[in-house]
Amino acid sequence: MALTVKKIQNAKPHEEQYRLHDEHNLLIIVDPSGGKWWRFRFKLNGKDDWMSLGVFPDVTLKKAREARDAARNLVSQGINPKTAKKAKKLTNLVEGEDSFKKIADEFLSKKGDAGSTVRETNLRFLKYVYPLIGSLPIAQITPPQVLAVVQPIDNLGKNETAHRVLTSCGQVFRYGIATAHVGRLSGNYRGVCCSEVGTAGFHSSRGAA
Repeated sequence: MALTVKKIQNAKPHEEQYRLHDEHNLLIIVDPSGGKWWRFRFKLNGKDDWMSLGVFPDVTLKKAREARDAARNLVSQGINPKTAKKAKKLTNLVEGEDSFKKIADEFLSKKGDAGSTVRETNLRFLKYVYPLIGSLPIAQITPPQVLAVVQPIDNLGKNETAHRVLTSCGQVFRYGIATAHVGRLSGNYRGVCCSEVGTAGFHSSRGAA
């Protein structure tokens, strides 16, 4: 069962440490001293491991879940989230680094398009994009991660939807650059995030969702 903020706040210290479990291997350890420590358990290359995600309430339930999601994403790519470089990325996320969802929300709130267009874009983000890369720091998202969002949509024959999702992601990245949340796009990013290039490999048939 998923944790709630109230349940964590009401967790009293016992004589020995005990655990409160959230979803997807996120847990919090309640220490006899009263400390409450976030942990994420994962399996990589057949071996069980864990990593620290900070201390409650400095790291909120929401932030701990975002960090867990980022760690799960790395594990799914065969990357150990405890390595120094990747752990630093997760630390930045816990400390509030701009996520893709945060920048996308900001971008959509400032779009001058008709309200229906913004709503449709937001629905596509909610359905296809945010579950995979929404919680990741936007400056650290790689081209393969963006393609991993779009390709399954295209594989379902929803080619127009794939085109629109890729185009919208590209707009968010370019907005991030314009507002100094992301550095300059590399050549690889131009190929993925600029719709006129990034969608060149998609089929000519069209299907929308």
